[in-house]
Amino acid sequence: MMKLRVEKLEAREVPATFVVNTAVDESNANEVLSCREAMGAIGGGSIDGLTASEKAQVTGNLGKNDTVLFADSIAGSTIILNDVWYSPGIGKPMTLDAALSGEYD
Repeated sequence: MMKLRVEKLEAREVPATFVVNTAVDESNANEVLSCREAMGAIGGGSIDGLTASEKAQVTGNLGKNDTVLFADSIAGSTIILNDVWYSPGIGKPMTLDAALSGEYD
């Protein structure tokens, strides 16, 4: 009879995915997550500054290879980030995926 054993595996965390649901360039505490807020949270390594509604647009764990997606509700919108070089998060690698999220609206 073969004896069963348990082995500890390395941690496997899913990178964070942020679903931006406003085309407005803002960083106000409200019900929508802007591109600036998503990039700032990624750069800062924390979602603590987001409201509960904004946090609801985030899945996974912040770390490496985090991604920003865009909600179907803002399809066709243009997002203009003013003074983006002053925003936190620009120096940290992240993916901005222009494909629509498809499931978060």
